[in-house]
Amino acid sequence: MVSPNIFKYASKELSQDAVICWLLEWAGQTKQEIYDDEENEELRNCGLRFVRAILRGVRLGREVQMRVFNQVKYIDVLAHINERHVLLIESKTKSMVRETESDSKAPKNQLVRYFEAVRDGNLPKRTEIPRTPKENIHCVYVKTGNISLWERDFVVENNYVVFNRIDFLKVLRPYRGTNDILLDFRFHLEQIHQKTKSFKRWTRSMLKPKDLGWEGLYEFIELHYEENERVKWFPLSSMKGGYNGLWMQPEVTSKDSRFNLWITENTISFRLCGAKVKEISPQGMDRSKTRWAKAFKDHGQGILTHPRRGLIATTSKPMCVAEWRGWLEFNKRGKLDLGCSVRNINKALRMLRKTIINGPR
Repeated sequence: MVSPNIFKYASKELSQDAVICWLLEWAGQTKQEIYDDEENEELRNCGLRFVRAILRGVRLGREVQMRVFNQVKYIDVLAHINERHVLLIESKTKSMVRETESDSKAPKNQLVRYFEAVRDGNLPKRTEIPRTPKENIHCVYVKTGNISLWERDFVVENNYVVFNRIDFLKVLRPYRGTNDILLDFRFHLEQIHQKTKSFKRWTRSMLKPKDLGWEGLYEFIELHYEENERVKWFPLSSMKGGYNGLWMQPEVTSKDSRFNLWITENTISFRLCGAKVKEISPQGMDRSKTRWAKAFKDHGQGILTHPRRGLIATTSKPMCVAEWRGWLEFNKRGKLDLGCSVRNINKALRMLRKTIINGPR
């Protein structure tokens, strides 16, 4: 019998925050407090591995003083270590960090605001954490879901260290104890990892909507797409979180319009973003979309079709004017051919550029 896993249901960020706080608390246990109990020793060692992995290069000593807080000033996890170091953790599962806040009174992104709150000592009195020098503040972005290159770059630009699922598993895998919480959490992360890498074994019949393998494929595209260095991919995400696709904007544009290329599962879509200089009425957008849809079909080498949802114009988001459905290639054995599939992305980008340069007739 396979035991039920609590993290099948406790998959939200608050549950992950609780595990992180729990591990930090174990790291702060002394030899006297664990009473020479073998299981407690395993948990303490795992907690210490976590702290040392997350604070690379920081000398902590054999025993660590640890005070742990969660959801302080919206900071997911905060720890005061050895009365000197402050560990600030932004914890994510599926959702992505926001570049800017919707509240105009808070123009700085959340990562910067959290750091400044610690640096300036702007924390509740109950934490007893004073102003802390920059060199003693350790900002870490823990994400156990899949992370795009854009998200990783954004986090690093804001002086946070990325601690991903692989990093977490390296901490958890040496654990030899029997604690159900830790074993369930480790198994949960292993499952996410295996499902993400499943795209490498795909056959045509294995393609399923919302499969985690798609996120693995998007990561592969980011790492292996080498059409030229000027192409930069951005992640597509929803309000519910997740890494739902990729998009890019070519350097070439038409006189009046901008375009994006989107990859969502087995569809590449060509998106009209609207006017570059001035606002266009919905009626004008409708005419523009129809003209560009015909242009893409003319230059699409018999591959591109009209979008499934028709040619309904909108001024609020990029409008799909053409689609390439089934861009993934499979070899003679029926397995996904990643090389040929990536070359199809190059082909789609060439069609996009050609259509933009020639324009609608």
